[in-house]
Amino acid sequence: MVVLGCALGGFWVSTQYHSGISQSGEFSGPTVAAPAFRLADTQGQYRELAEWRGKVVVVNFWATWCAPCLQEIPDFVRIQAAYADRGVQFVGIALDAPDAVMRFAQDLGITYPVLLGTGDAIEVARQFGNTLGVLPYTAVIDQQGHLADVHAGVVEAEDLTSLLDDLVAATPVSRALESG
Repeated sequence: MVVLGCALGGFWVSTQYHSGISQSGEFSGPTVAAPAFRLADTQGQYRELAEWRGKVVVVNFWATWCAPCLQEIPDFVRIQAAYADRGVQFVGIALDAPDAVMRFAQDLGITYPVLLGTGDAIEVARQFGNTLGVLPYTAVIDQQGHLADVHAGVVEAEDLTSLLDDLVAATPVSRALESG
């Protein structure tokens, strides 16, 4: 009972800290800057969120032992291919051993960057609001670097593409064209 109380209390504190993210995982209210991170990719090169500044970035936390994670990755590969030329970049952050991740990334045909980590990646996930350590966990960042949405559990492809369509259509250029 004490553990459950602590977990729920931690979740409540986290949602209050990330004031723009509701308990349902949907973005609402003031803009919240996405936390910066630096993690190694499968080739050992360090990558930073700032590398994709100006794009809509979909950050997905996953593991090879997480069946729901593996369920949604093929959709992510297809969506990345369809939206790459519209300024959308997927980034996978795998909470697993490098050898297993590289094997699964190849088997699943992942074409977007996959970053590796254990403790450090768990901390990044926590900074994105995942205080309970749920996998899969997905955060969508708009072109200005603000969290547009976070989602614990499997993301439905239709819901994600709808959000991406809204974010891509809401670029400053398209807003200027709409008002002009």
